[in-house]
Amino acid sequence: MNRLDRYILAEWIKSLLLSILVTLGILLLSDLNDDLEDFLQLGAKKIELAHYYCLLSIQFVPKVLPIAFLVSLLFTIGNFHRNHEITAMRVAGLSLFRISRSLWVGSLLISGILFFAHSTYIPWSLNQTKKIRDHWVAQRTFGTPSAKNTNWVYSLTFLDSEQNQMWIINRYDLKSGNAYGVQVSILNLQKQEVQRLLAQEAFFVEADQSWEFRKGREVKFYPQTGEPYFSKPFEKSSKNWAVSPEMMLMLDQPLKTLSYPDLKKVLSFIPTKDPRCLAYQLQYYSLLADSFICLVMVGITVPFSVRGIRTNPLVNVSKSLGLFLIYYPIHLLVATLGNLQILPTLVAAGLPNLLGLSVGAYLFYHNR
Repeated sequence: MNRLDRYILAEWIKSLLLSILVTLGILLLSDLNDDLEDFLQLGAKKIELAHYYCLLSIQFVPKVLPIAFLVSLLFTIGNFHRNHEITAMRVAGLSLFRISRSLWVGSLLISGILFFAHSTYIPWSLNQTKKIRDHWVAQRTFGTPSAKNTNWVYSLTFLDSEQNQMWIINRYDLKSGNAYGVQVSILNLQKQEVQRLLAQEAFFVEADQSWEFRKGREVKFYPQTGEPYFSKPFEKSSKNWAVSPEMMLMLDQPLKTLSYPDLKKVLSFIPTKDPRCLAYQLQYYSLLADSFICLVMVGITVPFSVRGIRTNPLVNVSKSLGLFLIYYPIHLLVATLGNLQILPTLVAAGLPNLLGLSVGAYLFYHNR
């Protein structure tokens, strides 16, 4: 990296840091305005609020970084254009890609940060902030909540389409791994209940990949009428059902709270014929594609921002922003086509970026 690259990179980083602080501040102020009063009424302490909003800042990374990157890019290139530094570089024989190569490197670094954040810290932050909010709600409802209250998941339901099983768990203890008030309905190919397992308590045995049920009853039904013809109590019963509580909890969570590793596990578990598989596939590929939106920003913004020595930089900036206003409706349209199975999920996730990079390549070639 020579002196010119270091200079461009330094100017861009200064603008990026300022943009991150401003964008993050706006998002935090908006959330404070919406929720702070409610949290105080729930009895949240100052140190708990500080911890909560630090964790919340991590969740804003996918929103803050692309916006801050675009703003810093427009500001930096516009500043170079206004000071005729772009003109001097072009007169010196430097190509547009040569001038902007440090910005391309920066966009790759931002993309890596977004990918890493989606894989690790963002799902962790979502879980932690949810636990804190649940703690405040439990504290307001029950007084001082015990660890048992804050570690319980209530009304957990799960449909295993591969094994034709419907699970209903009244309470699941995240700390001990015990499930209480368990009902498993076994269905035939026509989705009629043929057997039901009821148990006061159950837990998953990791070593055997099986479930152990205690103090329950097994009931069998005529599928045509739904009338029971067999009922037998049991003290202990083991079933070789490999679906784990971890997978149940993943499938019970909102789709957007799952990380790359979680989505990969879900896709390895759900059969492709399952209607839910399409949504998880699209989310998986979309997270991967969205991590590289900054590359599209460089490809579109740089050529527009340096066009015309006598052109007002704001005109070129407005043109590049206009292209992004077109980009996001296309992104939404293609995602809808993917959900409707008109386009393959991989194509639906990657097509907007591919189109954006194609436009950027054309603009770079046109301004060579």
